[in-house]
Amino acid sequence: MNTEKFIVDAFEDLMRDHPFDCITVDMILNLSGVSRSTFYRHFSSKYELMGAFYRSEIDKLTTDRDMSWRIALRETTEFVKKNYSFFNKAVRIDGEESFMSFLYGYSYDFYSQGYLLAHETTIIPADIQVALEFLCSGHIFALQKWIERGCDIPTRDMGDYLYELIPERIRETLM
Repeated sequence: MNTEKFIVDAFEDLMRDHPFDCITVDMILNLSGVSRSTFYRHFSSKYELMGAFYRSEIDKLTTDRDMSWRIALRETTEFVKKNYSFFNKAVRIDGEESFMSFLYGYSYDFYSQGYLLAHETTIIPADIQVALEFLCSGHIFALQKWIERGCDIPTRDMGDYLYELIPERIRETLM
């Protein structure tokens, strides 16, 4: 296992038991067993580490481009529910480095890249850009509220609801 993975795994374990604001770099160092200089060789801060953790987890769910979007969203909600204690804390972090800010940016980039690839272009028209911004904001807000309510809707249904919220003109290009 590589050093970065030790650090990310320690961070994940700490997030299950502690609010993000209470986690210190020293706690991460103690649990991961790495030195301070090793930590900072890989991450500039615990915020950058949080972003790396989010990215690695979401990348696992989105690497199969052949998977249908409906299935991908179902698997995403299943993953969130399985890791509820972590995500319940993550959605409560505020600010620029928050999980919700990360997820918006990640989602927008992901859907934008899908659009650009499908249309073999480098420019997203203004109407599509607005639709993508609306889609990503809506998905992120709905997901946050679902988590805050304790994942009260079955994961399959929640994934389907998120899929059905994708505007038809965007959905057609992402198939």
